[in-house]
Amino acid sequence: MPDANLTKKLYCDALLSLCESRKLSDVTVTALVAQAGTARQTFYNHFNDVNDLIGYLTTNILETYVRPAYFAETVFEAYSFAVEHKGFFCQLPFHEGQNNFRETFISFMRELLREEFIDEDMAEAETLYRIIAIDQAIIGVTDTFLEWCRNQMQWPIEMLVRVQYDSTPGFIRESQVLPPRLCRALDGAQLPKRG
Repeated sequence: MPDANLTKKLYCDALLSLCESRKLSDVTVTALVAQAGTARQTFYNHFNDVNDLIGYLTTNILETYVRPAYFAETVFEAYSFAVEHKGFFCQLPFHEGQNNFRETFISFMRELLREEFIDEDMAEAETLYRIIAIDQAIIGVTDTFLEWCRNQMQWPIEMLVRVQYDSTPGFIRESQVLPPRLCRALDGAQLPKRG
């Protein structure tokens, strides 16, 4: 891993750690460089501001996995990572402003999926269908993730991944096989008690 990536990871780790004990909106560059043990300029060599770091952290997670970001196993691992860092992720739905998570993540996934599943030689109608299907899937997944975080991650990860997989457009879903443990998500999943 190049030094730049290691430095960025250091700041990601610092952000995740700080969010265990304070509000995301209260995290400053000063706090990040103190937690990371670096100079202030080192932070600015890699990020414009805290929001830039937040955007990097939330999209870079998906780039670190072996399988593509849209595979059910990758999604499962990403949700598990979110649970490990609940202090940060449960604050995301309330974080507003420039480069907020929702806009950044939708833009990132839209570009990734369009590059992967839309070819220049496709018929115009098929291209339009895929553009709409990708947007609908991304927006739905992102909003469901944010709702899950807003509710302190009460829904079982296996169930979330299964619902996401089942609602994924066929042209994306056909490129993967749902792992057995996620196939069983509907069989005896531990659902939170109501009310």
